[in-house]
Amino acid sequence: MRFWGISTSDFFGQSKQALKIALPIIFGQLGLVFMGFFDLLMVGKVGTNEIAAVGVANAMFFLFFMFAMGVMFSISPLVAIACGSGRGWKSILVLKSATKIGLLLSSFLFLLYSFLTYNFEWVGQTPEVTELCKDYLNIVNWSVWPLLIFAVYKQYLDGHSRTVPASAITLVGLVLNIVLNYLFIYGWEFIPAMGLKGAAWATLVVRAAMAIALVYYVHSDKDYKSFAQTLKSKYQFTHNYVKKVWRMGYPIGLQFFFEVAAFSFAAIMAGWIGAIPQASHNIALNLASVTFMGATGLAAAGSVLVGNAYGAANFKQLLQSGKVIIFLVLLYMSFCALMFVVFNQQLALTFSQDPEVIRITVSLLILAAIFQIPDGLQSAGLGLLRGMKDVKIPSFIAFFSYWIAGIPVSYVLGIKLDWGVNGVWVGFIVGLSFASILIIQRFFRLLKRLNTPNL
Repeated sequence: MRFWGISTSDFFGQSKQALKIALPIIFGQLGLVFMGFFDLLMVGKVGTNEIAAVGVANAMFFLFFMFAMGVMFSISPLVAIACGSGRGWKSILVLKSATKIGLLLSSFLFLLYSFLTYNFEWVGQTPEVTELCKDYLNIVNWSVWPLLIFAVYKQYLDGHSRTVPASAITLVGLVLNIVLNYLFIYGWEFIPAMGLKGAAWATLVVRAAMAIALVYYVHSDKDYKSFAQTLKSKYQFTHNYVKKVWRMGYPIGLQFFFEVAAFSFAAIMAGWIGAIPQASHNIALNLASVTFMGATGLAAAGSVLVGNAYGAANFKQLLQSGKVIIFLVLLYMSFCALMFVVFNQQLALTFSQDPEVIRITVSLLILAAIFQIPDGLQSAGLGLLRGMKDVKIPSFIAFFSYWIAGIPVSYVLGIKLDWGVNGVWVGFIVGLSFASILIIQRFFRLLKRLNTPNL
């Protein structure tokens, strides 16, 4: 018996392997998203302006940070390809080179965020929201170094299919974040209530602690020490991977930037419409981000599985891995869409009791349900293509989909035709639909003309 050209036993075997890699990644990424989720939830009890501010401030932070994060996503496929070709010692070169790039990018981002925070009026928000955003970013800006270093080491472990350690550290970080949020936002005993600033301080402390814990774990790991010893004794003159990581990483960074920039610009447009639509936008987008983590976890697993098959020149397994990941993403995102349709009212009430905020949020969650499947498919497709070291054309696809197709629709419908924030979200559906179709088509097209990789 066969399913989509794959024997049932191979299909279930590949699915089991994919989920073994993906589930810890998903839980870890959910931990990161839930940090923002609980920031929003707990800050929401302070006021509507605070909800809007944390959403806009984080949108601006991740607007540029996601380029650097995208560069780091070159690590796991490069590590997976090295392991698949029997040269796992090269993963140490990838890690060390990526760390150098990460420190340089973090320093640049810190300076950029400092300039942006000082001139945040340019973003065009209300005066109250602008001042709150400045307070938040002045503190969170310092977390850029630990957050990116954590990403470097996480991607290194993901490339080795060891996804549990980083995820476990993230989940511990989530618990710590909730505790510190409670103490710093509302105050307790000798700790003064700091409101939105308290959420920022909690974020900074947790990100620093997570980075220290993961770096310590990797450098204490026996496999890392074994690879490092091999590299030192036999390959001490081997070139570093700075250029290789950068050449593969910057197109991925552009993919991330084009997508996140589109969503960040949408948050700005929501702010032009008003504080209440912006608050609703932030709530709905936060919920959509939670479901999206499942797709990105599966995409990361696909990148590793495809990278291993690509490194071993096993193109039959590569095709099977790709089909399995696509199917799992379709199944998962369909379930998420159903949840948004059935429970939109309850989800909105979790964040706010304002009737207008709830009304708009409910309508946005219906639109979010519509774009769940294309959003998941474009993420899965990008992960599969990264495993094949195909990153440049996908960056052009991302630019076209979000900035030529999606954002103009958002602007025309939401601002010019006065559809409000609902019109902005229709642009999401258009952009993500283009991205998913073009990316998945490219994956299957590339399979027809694959050559043996040369790492």
